[in-house]
Amino acid sequence: MFTLTYATGAIVELAEGKDMAYRASAGIGADLLGRVSAIPLLFFAAAANRLDLQILGLMHWFNPTMQVSLAIFLLGEQMLPGQGVTFSLIWLGLALYSVLPRLRHLRR
Repeated sequence: MFTLTYATGAIVELAEGKDMAYRASAGIGADLLGRVSAIPLLFFAAAANRLDLQILGLMHWFNPTMQVSLAIFLLGEQMLPGQGVTFSLIWLGLALYSVLPRLRHLRR
């Protein structure tokens, strides 16, 4: 799979008329890492097409929340009171954004 990806990229670059000499300075490893890092992004894009946009939007808030939680509880970082209030208000807004459409749907 990786060889196929590398070969495909080289064919495209040759077809575009690019000079392949820059590979000697960057190294094949850097180019391969760039191509390999695209694979999870392709999987994410395929999965994101199957999800409701509201769910996808909420999922994007879980990663920063996990990072903040790890920083505070595992690494001992301090959260200032203003930061805590802001963080709480953001999650309150997300909760309202999630719950209110469902409540409106139940009223109908």
